[in-house]
Amino acid sequence: MLYSGDLHSSFPACPNLQTVQLHICNRLILHEIDCSHVTELWLGTDNIWYLEDVKALHKFSNVRRLTLYTAEYSCPIGRPSDDTKAKVLLPYLHSLRLYGITALQFVKPLKTPKLKELEFDMVSSFDVLEDVSLASTIESAHIQVHQCDIDPEVCISERVMRFLTLAPLLQRLCVPKWLHEELESGGLCFEERRVHLEVVPE
Repeated sequence: MLYSGDLHSSFPACPNLQTVQLHICNRLILHEIDCSHVTELWLGTDNIWYLEDVKALHKFSNVRRLTLYTAEYSCPIGRPSDDTKAKVLLPYLHSLRLYGITALQFVKPLKTPKLKELEFDMVSSFDVLEDVSLASTIESAHIQVHQCDIDPEVCISERVMRFLTLAPLLQRLCVPKWLHEELESGGLCFEERRVHLEVVPE
């Protein structure tokens, strides 16, 4: 759905709604949905994520699977002082997928004590994970970074090694073939950590 100013109609009343996919959305629609039974949530935008959008996620307290994506290279805005106040607890979240430029201000407030699966496709997500506790509980990760998106000065294998230290419970890591080859050439040993490395096509 595309909402434009005051021209949108009200979101339909669906008290038993369990799955919500909003591919172009803003906080106006998030505040209108009855979210008490939603277990799967997909939120996307081709614009900017605002801090108010993050705060609206608290209504989805029963969500198990959450996907966040941005279609363009946009950054959220918000006063830095707000970042410490916006704490969004998602107590049952099991799977988190981050596609596109998912900025720190959006992910940082999320509290996910039961997160087990993490998937992302941008190199910048490695930096985000160093500043949040999302990776501390995950058991499975899928890195979908494309080789064409890598800056020549960035050593992706070093980023993966750092990621392993942030995810002490990690048991399964899925990476594209090119990244697997780079990890092997860098001498990264997964056996010591008992991490199963899985190669998936790009």
